[in-house]
Amino acid sequence: MDIDKLSVGRRIKEIRFSLGETAEVFGKHFDPPANRGLVSGWENGRYLPNPERLSIISELANISVDQLLYGSLEEYIINRLKDFKNEIENDSTIIEKLKDPIYKEVYLSYFHEYAPKVSEMFDSKEQFEEKFKLQKQKAYNHWINTKSLEISALNQLMYEVNRAFDKYHDYYYMSLKTGEYNYYLNEDMNENLLEEITRLKNEVFEELQRIELKYKDNH
Repeated sequence: MDIDKLSVGRRIKEIRFSLGETAEVFGKHFDPPANRGLVSGWENGRYLPNPERLSIISELANISVDQLLYGSLEEYIINRLKDFKNEIENDSTIIEKLKDPIYKEVYLSYFHEYAPKVSEMFDSKEQFEEKFKLQKQKAYNHWINTKSLEISALNQLMYEVNRAFDKYHDYYYMSLKTGEYNYYLNEDMNENLLEEITRLKNEVFEELQRIELKYKDNH
């Protein structure tokens, strides 16, 4: 991933401010010292400090050089997803109507309403990259290498239906057990409604699976 000099400069400026130092004083941490104009150039993203100075700046902030260059793990993942989006959009071998679903499938692996924080999912960017590579391949296979676009669309519909029912189930269960958000609930609603909703979900899934098998048999 390319280094965003502007973002690195912003982090350097934040570190200097956290130390309560002027650019001139900050420059004295280095040997030879960095003059005010050089520090300003770093902070404005015109150029990067050399590796030795990057190491010193990282030590001053008690962070790794990787964090200085790429930000937090969450920032890193967001930027990698942006790279992936650009990669898809510029890929002329992928038809236009598949580009957004491919990107969304990978994006929702890391950022959706029920996802844990990325800091809880990964210990390092290397660990993320390993999974990221697999997720991209899975999305490509799902939307491009399947026997038909119809099957892919059905798979996506089943995924969205499952998410919608799970969201309702979690919300309703929480409301019954904790009493939160009860202003959304009718006084007559009870556990029987949840059972009916669950039954409906199973029926919908059975029908979608029947349709999927029918189309698979025809391809």
